[in-house]
Amino acid sequence: QRIIDCALEILLSQGVSALTFTNLANKAAIGRSSINAHFKKKDDLLAELRPQISTIIRQALCFDSVEEFYNSWVHSIESSHQFRQAIANASFFVETDTGIENMIALFKSGSREEIEKTIYTAMGCALVNLPKYQSISAPTEEL
Repeated sequence: QRIIDCALEILLSQGVSALTFTNLANKAAIGRSSINAHFKKKDDLLAELRPQISTIIRQALCFDSVEEFYNSWVHSIESSHQFRQAIANASFFVETDTGIENMIALFKSGSREEIEKTIYTAMGCALVNLPKYQSISAPTEEL
């Protein structure tokens, strides 16, 4: 569990590119061979983190309506380092088509067309706004 916790911390503070077995071994204060014993490849480790990343994203969002979804998305982009990192690294965890379908299924109201449009608008918001937060370091209390 310590390996997973440290991997998640690295991912959320520095991104997936910093999630190397060497960095992870240093963070977890264990030998790299111990990590290799549990995870043969980085993809295996990322697969283990997938549910946690999905939870971070889902818990930050409101799916009651398209308006509440979009407002919660914008608020999370502006206020949550963990959410920003989860979104910025989502391509390593979620296949686009499957992820969109799973997200659509969470909505409590709205037409499919309206929901899809809102999701894509929110993604555009993230694409435009995430770069301005990349230079801001993670607050320690969120991790």
